Amino acid sequence: MALTKRGPPTMDEVENDAKRRKFSKPTSNFEIPKTCKAGVVINPGRNFSVKIEEVSVPEPADIHCIMGKYDLDMASKGVRSAGHEGVGVVVKVGSGVTDIEVGTRGGIGPICYPPSRIDICELINSLFAPTGTFQEYITFPSKHMPRTPEKVSDEIAACLMCHAGPIYGALKKSGLNPKDWALFFGGASTLNGLYVQFALALDMYPIVVADRTQRKLCL
Repeated sequence: MALTKRGPPTMDEVENDAKRRKFSKPTSNFEIPKTCKAGVVINPGRNFSVKIEEVSVPEPADIHCIMGKYDLDMASKGVRSAGHEGVGVVVKVGSGVTDIEVGTRGGIGPICYPPSRIDICELINSLFAPTGTFQEYITFPSKHMPRTPEKVSDEIAACLMCHAGPIYGALKKSGLNPKDWALFFGGASTLNGLYVQFALALDMYPIVVADRTQRKLCL
């Protein structure tokens, strides 16, 4: 069923929703509805659109990712919401989950159920198969969910879900130390901009090769 409301949420709605979802410590006081809002893809392809609809809330046992079995036509498999790099709070866990508890704040990266033995076809499928984060409630494997500190905002944490690990690893393996200079080509890109921010956080001195609008990244 499509919702009658259209357009982006108001600032009051965003703030009220953030307050409703904010928890300082694990708690079991969650009321999980049967349905939730989701941004679903209509007419997948070049002329696609996104529509806010009510969809069923998935259960921890609902598996939307089968390695090597899904093609890219995800709509025909029942998975219609796009998006990745999300942050949220665990409201329910599966019977076999022992490493997290309800109320834990965590993030969702772009890869779901990565294969233990790297197979490019399976890896590509893992990028498309899970229910996307343009949905209020989704399922995600606990072992691939990074825990998110409370002091890190949702907006910042979501930006780190995809590239934080590779960027941090690359800088640490580069052999550079605090106070060393680090050169970044193409600093105008979002990814390289994030590299610069990490370099600053590691007390390095970044040199950015880009247009003058990116100068503030090094200040």
